[in-house]
Amino acid sequence: MKKLLLFILLFVAACCGVMFLIVPDRRAPQQRFKEGMDFEQFSVYTDSDFGYQFEYPSFLRQEFVESYGCGHVQFGFHGGVDIVMECKVVPESVYTYRECNFVKRGRLQDMPDIAFASHYIRKHKRWYVLTLFYPFDYRKAVGRILYKIQHWQAAQANGGALQRILRSKSKQTWRNARESVCEMRKETSLLFFG
Repeated sequence: MKKLLLFILLFVAACCGVMFLIVPDRRAPQQRFKEGMDFEQFSVYTDSDFGYQFEYPSFLRQEFVESYGCGHVQFGFHGGVDIVMECKVVPESVYTYRECNFVKRGRLQDMPDIAFASHYIRKHKRWYVLTLFYPFDYRKAVGRILYKIQHWQAAQANGGALQRILRSKSKQTWRNARESVCEMRKETSLLFFG
């Protein structure tokens, strides 16, 4: 009798397990993605050239694009949904916006199902632009990433390699100018005071 009861319990447990595995997840993909985002860890990227930083979900992977130059980086996820996050640094003359720190949202003209959110920050005579491209249907699912983009400050770590070079050159120029002034003072004092 005990063996029969044990067999029946194991059979019922096995049937429940099989049904659980066979029954598909009925949640919408956006809902599954949103629930996964609730527990997602964020990593920090620091640009080695300009020293800016931003946080990105750890499931995004860095993508290397040949045409991207100095200060331009892209991270992407392409598993059932395409989400791309990129950051670029361009000269101040590229954009003519009056504001120095703002977020622009919209949809791509050639692909209206894809939305974007871009945070523009102007500092040091350059524009720092952090952008997220995502399917419009996923706007609620990517809420945590959008929050990070909206509150991004392009924080400087201890400066990138280019900034250190520029700072050292400006210090060098300052030292040279100061030395020239000192030499001029010496010459002037010799003229007046013999």
